[in-house]
Amino acid sequence: DGVSSSELYSYYENSNPDAVILHQSDVVDFLQETYHEIGTKNLASKIDQSSTVLGYGVTADILMDQWFNSIESGGYISSEGLYLDRLIERGLLGAVMYFQASTVYLNGIENRDNSIQYQDDRPYTQMEHYWDEAFGYFGASRDYGNQDNQTQKFWFDSNSDGYIDYLSECNLGWAPYAAKRDNCDECDTRNFASTLFNAFVLGRHLISTGSPIDQVLAQRDIILSTWEMLIAANIIHYINDFENYSDFVVVEDFLSDWSKMRGHAIALQFNTSGMSIISNNDLSDIINLMGDVPPSESQLPSYLTDLAAIKDMFKNIYSFTDNDLANW
Repeated sequence: DGVSSSELYSYYENSNPDAVILHQSDVVDFLQETYHEIGTKNLASKIDQSSTVLGYGVTADILMDQWFNSIESGGYISSEGLYLDRLIERGLLGAVMYFQASTVYLNGIENRDNSIQYQDDRPYTQMEHYWDEAFGYFGASRDYGNQDNQTQKFWFDSNSDGYIDYLSECNLGWAPYAAKRDNCDECDTRNFASTLFNAFVLGRHLISTGSPIDQVLAQRDIILSTWEMLIAANIIHYINDFENYSDFVVVEDFLSDWSKMRGHAIALQFNTSGMSIISNNDLSDIINLMGDVPPSESQLPSYLTDLAAIKDMFKNIYSFTDNDLANW
């Protein structure tokens, strides 16, 4: 609380060269201390600025602006019970990271040049560049494929220099979520992390060796379908968490888990390439059932029925099992 919208915008636009990174841990040393040491690109220029966010009626960029201003005027929990920091984080994972990877870079990869250096002087082709960009938006470190499940959720000092390099040794964004959903011994649908990482690696190899484009597209399709299923699995996970707090004893946890659930539901819509598994109608039905604000205590019984219906829809759409629905 007490944060101004201009401060939030400085992070969103990456406009302050001296902005210090709020590290996830104070027990390890990180190589970079400011965001500009990582890079000068920004979220504001990468967010989908054309799609209307289902349920909220505005583009993701405008929705971020509304939520930034709401935090300034009323704090991180809105008058409607929205945990805005949870919604912003997960909304950006969808409207920036998932959108950029699926719609901007992997969509139409077959039409990118793979015969000459990109922009004359780069040590890679345009197709290689687009593939690498998509991998970057997944958020995995370089040796993610060799890490155990616990390490994939965080970071690993690969070169043993005593520092964690954000550019190569830190798992961020969707990569830790893949590991978290894999960490489910009772689930039947697993291996999100290895499936995504291996498809990215194999696809890049196929591009670099000039393999037939249909082989590359097969790996592209694995990435898109697995990533989409990962988002759906996250929604199910937070539905389950929400149900655990539905007694209203700890209202903050109740509202927090609802916001995490709804944030991932926002993310699900941002593969706008036309290659999604879920149909537009099914996605709209899920959003309508979920709603845009947490339910009141009196609304809760019928709302829990709606959440059960959402889980059943995901089961049918993605061939999830009852074990998946119960244990994520």
